[in-house]
This record gives sequence, C-alpha cells and structure tokens, in this order.
Amino acid sequence: MDIYASDPKGSDKDRVELARIAIAENGGQIIGANAQDKERRDDIKRKHEQRAFLERVTELQKRLRDPAYNAAWIAAGNAIDRAQAAIDQAYEDAEIQREALERNAATLEDGRLVFVRDDGLGETQSGEVISAPDMAKAHVPDNATTIEQWREYQKTIKTLGDNSDALDKMRTKRTDPNDPPSLEDLEDMMKKAEALENAPAQTVLSGQVTSDISALMTQNADAPKPL
Repeated sequence: MDIYASDPKGSDKDRVELARIAIAENGGQIIGANAQDKERRDDIKRKHEQRAFLERVTELQKRLRDPAYNAAWIAAGNAIDRAQAAIDQAYEDAEIQREALERNAATLEDGRLVFVRDDGLGETQSGEVISAPDMAKAHVPDNATTIEQWREYQKTIKTLGDNSDALDKMRTKRTDPNDPPSLEDLEDMMKKAEALENAPAQTVLSGQVTSDISALMTQNADAPKPL
C-alpha cells in the first residue's frame, strides 16, 4: 500500500489516512506525492521571482557604486527639486494674477465675469461670447481686464503644467530600477531641469502680464490727496 498515493481508493483510503497521521505524529510529513511536487514548484517559482526582483533593483544600485554616476544621479535629483520649487512659486504668483484679473473684470447683469474685446464684444471665462447689447448693460470698470490678458494667464498656467509634467517624467526615469538612466541621460536631465527652473519666471512675465497686473491692482485705489 502506497501511503503517499495522491488518490487512494476503497478500504485503503482510511488506512492510508491513519498511516499518514501516524507518520506526522512521529515527525514525518502528512502530504502526498502531488502535494510535495507542488510545494517544490511553488518554492522554485518564489525563488525565481525574488531573484528577478533583486536583479532589477541591483541594476540601479550597481551603477550607483560608480562615483561619477552617483554624483550625476544626485545632481540631477537636486536640479529637479529646484525646478519644481520654482514652478510651485510661479503657480502662487499666477494665483495672485488671477485674482487681480478677475477683480478688474467687467460684470454682467447675472454676476458673471466677462473680459472685454477690441470689437466691443465680451468673452466669459468659459469662452462664451457676449453680445454688444449685453456688454452695454454690464458694469465695465476703467481699463477693464481684456480677453488678451486672460488668455495670457491661461497660457501661463498651461505652460507651468507642462513643465511640471516634464519633471515628473524625469523623476520616473531617474529612479527606474529596471532600466535606470545612463550617465549621459542624467547629464541631459540636469540641463533640462535647470532650464525649467528659470522658465516659470519668464512665462509669468511674458506678454507684459506683470505690468498689466500692477496697473490693475492700483487703478481702483483712492485718488491721491492734494498736498
């Protein structure tokens, strides 16, 4: 009688089970041949997965042992962090601009903000064109925010978003354990990040937005008192 048979039949079944229990109680294994084979396969698979994972992680660690690569890897990370900080600051500056643009925008009878156009029409934040008769009923402050100024602000926000996305891609590539960047990739990454670090200020200033905002923020102030 094979007590390790995977599927004992008939009267042997109970005897086989008792024999297995007895072996287990004496330090043996209470498993059949198929179960043993499955355990071996699972163990081999588990070791293979662990080895593959370690090999992926080790590829980046192996490169980081090279002093030149390690220095470039750290420098690229620092450049990315500085660029992100500059973009975050530009977002804060753009928020101040948005508030100023909206504060000096024309207002329709229903309370919606509208930006004036050169053709006498208006345009809302959502892009709806407002007719001349409706604009005639709107409250339009002196030197009201123009649609060009609003579009310049929207362009700024989009550019900042694109720059931030580019930094995210750099971060992903830089820390890829399976396919880490080459030394040349890191140097290129650092140059691009440094360029993006300076880009936000130029973007926010483009189209004379800053000077326009300064005028908008002061034009409604109280008139100077006579000396």
